[in-house]
Amino acid sequence: DEARAAFTKLEQGDGFYRTLWLAFRAATLKELMRIYSMLGVEFDHYTGESFYEDKMPAVIDELKEKGLLTRSEERDVVMLDEFKLNPCLIRKSDGSTLYATRDLAAAIYRKKEYNFDKCLYVVDLGQALHFKQVFHVLKKMGRDWYKDMYHIPFGVILQQVDGKWEKGKTRSGTASLLRDVIEAAQKKIHEFIDEKNPGLEDKELIARQIGISALTFNDLKNRRLMDVKFDWDSVMSFEGATGPYVQNAHVRLCSIMRKAGYSVSAKDVDWKAIEDEYSYELIRKLSAKGERIAQACEADEPSVLAQYALEIAESAHRFIHNDRVLGSAEEKSRLFLVQSTQLVLEDVLGLLGLFPIRAM
Repeated sequence: DEARAAFTKLEQGDGFYRTLWLAFRAATLKELMRIYSMLGVEFDHYTGESFYEDKMPAVIDELKEKGLLTRSEERDVVMLDEFKLNPCLIRKSDGSTLYATRDLAAAIYRKKEYNFDKCLYVVDLGQALHFKQVFHVLKKMGRDWYKDMYHIPFGVILQQVDGKWEKGKTRSGTASLLRDVIEAAQKKIHEFIDEKNPGLEDKELIARQIGISALTFNDLKNRRLMDVKFDWDSVMSFEGATGPYVQNAHVRLCSIMRKAGYSVSAKDVDWKAIEDEYSYELIRKLSAKGERIAQACEADEPSVLAQYALEIAESAHRFIHNDRVLGSAEEKSRLFLVQSTQLVLEDVLGLLGLFPIRAM
């Protein structure tokens, strides 16, 4: 009750609470930007919920003018019975607004400001009803572009708590902070590098990039709607369907190119020299790149590309193991295949938001 009262005062412009909020907001954004930078993520705009504060009254007035606002149990709602949905709450009994109010204001602003062709809300599956309500309220308001708005739901990260797989909960203190997880991943990879290649330059940076890529890949290799079980040993392993396994394939390809010291043009390739089963299998995988990217885009499904990266890595490992490249009679032709594979794998890793590592 105290928290609700404080929130209401904040919305009403209480000086004490707004001073606190501004301090919390600045500290939060600073830390978020630091984490985003580590992840290699950039945003053009940072427009949080508060950005739409002065835009909500116009939405509420429009709902009133169009006769869409109904008083129910001392709250303002929009009825959605015709869509077989629960009423959409717009304003609570104490006058404070809700997520739906802000999302309606945000949607109208975004359409006006950016005139989008598509507006994607990448938010977990638990918010499916909320977005259905918001989109249908926009429809009732006469905003025909509501059909260009899509909720892209995803599952949650599960971790073991007392032997059971559970979603981490912020309120009960069982949620893991991404910052802590990244630092722990970096430490694990750093230990691996110290053991295998202690003289490697930029160890800290490479350990962080491999660690972050491992965490990201573990999430994206699963179908979007599936919950992800987070297990340290499997996430950080260099064997199996993991980020480090894919990164290792890319590193091996880069290593061969470095040792060769030259690149190959397609006109210099003897195609008959790469007709064996391992070469053919790898060529077939590489040829699927355009098709896989299209599939991932059409289904809003990153796992298609993550699984494709795994397939390339597996085929590349088999090819390198069975077909000698450097010093063989087929060196130029096989090196062209190594070069092509490295470029395709680097591209796919980049599309997934991973860091393509060249040495480890």
